[in-house]
Amino acid sequence: MIAVDHLVKHFNGQRVLDDVSLRVEASQSVVLLGPSGSGKSTLLRCINQLDSPDAGRITVGDIDIDCSRPVHRELQRRLRLRAGMVFQQFNLFPHLDALQNVAAAPIHVRDLPRAKAEADALLWLERVGLAHRARSFPSQLSGGQQQRVAIARALAMRPDVLLLDEPTSALDPALRGEVADVLRDLADGGTTMLLVTHDLRLARDGADVVLVMHAGRIVESGTAPSVLDQPRHPVTRQLVA
Repeated sequence: MIAVDHLVKHFNGQRVLDDVSLRVEASQSVVLLGPSGSGKSTLLRCINQLDSPDAGRITVGDIDIDCSRPVHRELQRRLRLRAGMVFQQFNLFPHLDALQNVAAAPIHVRDLPRAKAEADALLWLERVGLAHRARSFPSQLSGGQQQRVAIARALAMRPDVLLLDEPTSALDPALRGEVADVLRDLADGGTTMLLVTHDLRLARDGADVVLVMHAGRIVESGTAPSVLDQPRHPVTRQLVA
């Protein structure tokens, strides 16, 4: 579960998150839509403590952070263990094969024995349809396959929630579908997700709730059909036009 309450963030004197509040319940898939610069990615980075908000409160599972006070690094580390992050760029280690990329964090962060971590990594690669490419290096994989490895890597840490920042935007149209299929499968399987995307098809097919951001605020929310088929806010109407 994620709870964000009255989150505020400034960059260079500009308020990029303006009193943002939201909830993502367990096993729920929530999609964030909005024009570029609306604050979507910043919101994800603040939830994961990659950026430090100026005010508000963030709760992920049993970790609660008061953003108006300095946050201890150990508390940030514990929060990141509960909130797996998948980035727009794949950020795989080029010198490690797919299996090693997925197993690395469980070995070095969770102190899992290598044999156990690699056995689990193979299962996660199977989950995203890439067990047969376990010994392939990133340079031998397509962009869609690399992103699927990145998703498996995040899942291997067994987070409470998965945060995904534009996971299909760096891919050409032919490869977006394979990543979208994995995300729909995860949503159907009950993985708790907060997903930033411009992909309306992904939002329509894989979201329990759609939130629309504009100028640092959430301006519309509801089920995917209610928001995308009957948009009320002018920004939403522009997005779906």
